[in-house]
Amino acid sequence: MLCRKDGTKATTLVKRLTGDQDLFLGELRAVLEMPKPKNSNDDTIRYRAGGTIEIDGNRVRAVKEWLAGLGF
Repeated sequence: MLCRKDGTKATTLVKRLTGDQDLFLGELRAVLEMPKPKNSNDDTIRYRAGGTIEIDGNRVRAVKEWLAGLGF
């Protein structure tokens, strides 16, 4: 799902996640080629409350292709 924050910044949301969040984030970073930054405030992938992951930028196609390849 693509959202626009305040009408200017595009973010991609992955909702209703359950299971090992750290493992999922690690795999997602590898697929999107987004290494973990040294400063956590500069992170482009964030875990939100309620099982939601927020990714900076329009990454919908890449995430959907990856999840479809896994069988979701």
